[in-house]
Amino acid sequence: MYKYCLSILMFLLLSGCGTSPELISASPNLEDVWPTHVVNTLNAYTGVTKPVIRIKSFVSRSHLGLLWNHGSAFFVEDKGVHYLVTSYHVVENSTIFEFSTHDYKPLDVKVEQMYIMPTIDVAVFKITSVSAKYTPYKMGVVEMCHNTTAIGFPKGEVYVEKKGIVLRNSIATSNEIEVGMSGGPLLNDKKEVVGVTLQKRVDGSAERGMFGKIQDVFTLIDIENGTK
Repeated sequence: MYKYCLSILMFLLLSGCGTSPELISASPNLEDVWPTHVVNTLNAYTGVTKPVIRIKSFVSRSHLGLLWNHGSAFFVEDKGVHYLVTSYHVVENSTIFEFSTHDYKPLDVKVEQMYIMPTIDVAVFKITSVSAKYTPYKMGVVEMCHNTTAIGFPKGEVYVEKKGIVLRNSIATSNEIEVGMSGGPLLNDKKEVVGVTLQKRVDGSAERGMFGKIQDVFTLIDIENGTK
């Protein structure tokens, strides 16, 4: 089935305490029509899973065959609707996706729509059903020097939680980020999701975790859907 992938261009994240993101362009662009397929399995897990899961995306290359990329993703609820959020570079150019729980059990995820936001490196699946039971994250806020927890699957393997604090409101944190954690959630002390893991950045001798603010992502989705 064809899913419309909407590219929402673009907003600037401002640095500094107490500042808010500035929306540069609220006008979405219909970028492409992707044939997307979520790999279904006969032994899909139907128990209880954590709201953070593995995602594997596949890209077909004529001279190389089917290549795959792995990352992290998480379930979040907004206005009664459930979404699966990840980083855009985890799913870029992919048409086939495979999901599994924190303990390696395969998941069936039914996707209704996919929003892609390349300029902020975020992708969001609007979902209708998941084979397993889970409790989605609620969205929250975080400020300078607040404690944070980044969750994901380094190299697509074991579930990890990395502790840190907010260094800039844009969001940069002291959380250690490893390959494979892209797309995972950043939580505040209340276990609310406040950000999406994007990348690790080296700043002099220090490493910083870089995150996109979850509230800004869903502000853009609201604008696209005409609900804001």
